[in-house]
Amino acid sequence: MKHPVIPHCLTFAAISALAILPALSAPITWGTAQNITGDSDVSIAGSLVHAFNIGLATGTETTVNGVTFTSTSREGIAGQISFSGTPAFNATTYGNTTEPFNSLSGNYKFILQSAVYKASSGGAPGAFTLTLEGLTIGAEYQIQVWTHDARNNTNSRTGGTEFSSEGGGTVSTRFNVGNGEGTDGYLGGTGQYVLGSFTATSTIQEIMLTSIITTGAAQINALQLRQLSNIPESGTSALLFGAAALMGAVIVRRRCR
Repeated sequence: MKHPVIPHCLTFAAISALAILPALSAPITWGTAQNITGDSDVSIAGSLVHAFNIGLATGTETTVNGVTFTSTSREGIAGQISFSGTPAFNATTYGNTTEPFNSLSGNYKFILQSAVYKASSGGAPGAFTLTLEGLTIGAEYQIQVWTHDARNNTNSRTGGTEFSSEGGGTVSTRFNVGNGEGTDGYLGGTGQYVLGSFTATSTIQEIMLTSIITTGAAQINALQLRQLSNIPESGTSALLFGAAALMGAVIVRRRCR
């Protein structure tokens, strides 16, 4: 006997797959954290999607190595970036007039002296989430993040931030790697940046930020997102959709019995 409900179930499974996709964050393949040294730190691979000077009131543009960073505070920019977990922000705290930070270009120093952060509370490390928005499913992206604090040696300055994706992939960067002579948290020391890549499985990508020490803050000073490739060929797209459709089919299978 034919079961006319089956085609409807398959259709529902496909729709369910589409509904599932936006909730999934892709795995991120991270490189090794690098010490901040100069303008050439700023990646110019692929094409720029967005670059953010984080922690400064929205509306200021600053160019480093040909990349224009737009300022954004904890409110984010609709359709581009948002923050959750009630982080705080500071527009000028993280700079200093001491070397080696002072030897950086004026524009590079400008994007590093502000940040969005979440302090530790109740013995738990500071943590919050940033969300990249408006992504193209199937496109390959490069993400670059900076953490920095040029102030003197305190517990929070010798800490750092762990960046992780729900889909997989974790890396840590430090706020202050010292003066190049092994002095951690040195006054005027610089922090680190790291590059990662992912293929978007959703129109959004969530990244969790957590302090690497229990008494410290999670923090980010700047971020850029670059697109390395366009949407994959139809065959690859079909595989991506097929995998999602299979997930949807499993979820609704019992409803179709």
